[in-house]
Amino acid sequence: MSKEDTDVCIQQLGTDQFHWFDAADHDWDTVMDHFDDHEAQHEYIVVDAGGPYAEIMKEVSPDRTFEVARFLKKYDDNFLWLFVDNVGVSYFLKNMEDVAMQAEDAFAGVCDSPEDWAYSFHEECGFLQEVPDNLRMYIDWEAVARDAGQDGILFIEYEGEIVVFYNF
Repeated sequence: MSKEDTDVCIQQLGTDQFHWFDAADHDWDTVMDHFDDHEAQHEYIVVDAGGPYAEIMKEVSPDRTFEVARFLKKYDDNFLWLFVDNVGVSYFLKNMEDVAMQAEDAFAGVCDSPEDWAYSFHEECGFLQEVPDNLRMYIDWEAVARDAGQDGILFIEYEGEIVVFYNF
C-alpha cells in the first residue's frame, strides 16, 4: 500500500486554508495544529482524498477520518475497501467491525478471471475428478462463473485482476 492511499485534504470552512494529511498516520488533534486559528469554532470538511479509499473517506466526518483510515489500512490485505463499496459506505461506518469480519470471512482470493476461479474452485473441491479428461473441455466455465455470480459470489475487477468474495 502506498502512502497516498490514505491521504485526505481537509479544509477549514470560512477560510482558504486546506492541508493534505496521511490519515492513517495522524489524529485529529495533530491535524488541528496545522490550521491557523484552530481554537475558534470552525467547521471542517474532507474536500478530497487519494487512493482506493477516496470515496469512503469523502463520506466520513473529518474528526473520524483518521480512525476510519487506520481501520481500513489494517484490513487492506483482505480488500475490505472493495467489500465496503458493495455493502455501502453508510452501513460500513455504522458497523465497521462487523463489516470487517464479514469481508474477512467472505474474501476468497484473487484470480485472473471469473472463469479461472470457477475452474480452480471445482478442481480444488474435487468435483472434476469424476469428469473424464476428454469431456472437461466441453464445460462452459464462463457460464459456470456467471451462475456463481448469480448465486452470491462477488467478482470485482481491480488493477487487472479479479478479487473474489464468497456468499455476498
